[in-house]
Amino acid sequence: MSNTEAAFTVAVKEEMTEVIIYHRVDAGDFDVEAGRSVPAVVEAYRYFIGTDMLSEDSPHRNCFRMNNCVDGTEINVQNQKRSLSVGDLVKIKAPISGGLQLPVIWQVKGCGWETVGSAYLADARRAGAEGHPDGRPNTWQRDPATGELYGNLRGREAVN
Repeated sequence: MSNTEAAFTVAVKEEMTEVIIYHRVDAGDFDVEAGRSVPAVVEAYRYFIGTDMLSEDSPHRNCFRMNNCVDGTEINVQNQKRSLSVGDLVKIKAPISGGLQLPVIWQVKGCGWETVGSAYLADARRAGAEGHPDGRPNTWQRDPATGELYGNLRGREAVN
C-alpha cells in the first residue's frame, strides 16, 4: 500500500462510526419505564455511518427509521433481523481526538431514546448470554450448531 493509499484509508476510517445493535431476547417482563431490571440482549448486527450523522438526541439521524422494516431497504432487513423495539440497545463508537473512540449507548424507550452506561450494557449482555437478570431462565435458546436463537416470546414463536 502506498503512502497516499494509507493516508486515504486513515482519513476514511476517522470519518466513519461503527454502530452496534443489540436486540432484547428476554421474556417480555422487562419494564424500561419502571427500571426494574436490565433487558437481556444479544448483538444482532453492526454497520457504519458517517460521523456527520451523529446526533445529540438519538444514536444518529434516522436511526429508528433505518432499523425498522417499512419498505424492505432498511439495515435490519438487509441483516435479516427484526425491527428495533423498546429495551433494545444501540452502541455508537463515537470518534474523539487522536483516533480514539468513546462508546455511547442508547436504549429504545416507549417514546424516544435514553443514554445508558457501559456497565448497563455489560449487565444486559450477560443477561442475554445467561438468562433473565432476575434469575428466571431466558425463554430464548441459542442453537449450539448454528448459533441462531429460537424460542417462545409471549406465546409467539419468533427468531431473532
